[in-house]
Amino acid sequence: TGTDGGTLDVDAMGYMLGVDVNDDANPDLFFEIPALEAGAHANLFATQDAEGKVIVLAQLDADTTLPIMPQMSHVRVIHLSGDTDPVEVFVNGGEPAAIDSLAFADSTDVIDLPSGPYAFDIGLVGGGLDATVLDLDAQLAPKKHYTALAFNDADGLAAQAIENDMM
Repeated sequence: TGTDGGTLDVDAMGYMLGVDVNDDANPDLFFEIPALEAGAHANLFATQDAEGKVIVLAQLDADTTLPIMPQMSHVRVIHLSGDTDPVEVFVNGGEPAAIDSLAFADSTDVIDLPSGPYAFDIGLVGGGLDATVLDLDAQLAPKKHYTALAFNDADGLAAQAIENDMM
């Protein structure tokens, strides 16, 4: 059940809409709203699709309603700890591991994730979520590319997410 946000008059241009799904006053998902003509009206509804994923429905006129999917971020993960066995990576506390075996000097292909906040938990293969040894919190911005890496020897293991300069 939602709340009517009332009417908002904005300039005729496209907008990025942030939706807070966990009530912490920070946007968790981002949606690109297309430009409308001056004086046009649109009703925007945050809802879930059949798979339970959050989408925005934009009612542009009496005959046109279209779904707007969340904006995506692009992440590649690299294992750079030379004395650490292969690792598994869990995303936002979910099991099974999103990346189930990443060996030293290996990287994943680019993974598309809906933009927003993420908690990545890293541990040795087979240990499960409760045995992770490293965590990385990252805010992934819409349409940006990132490299997430675990590095240093096992004694000083660290993780970092770096925004890639794609220019």
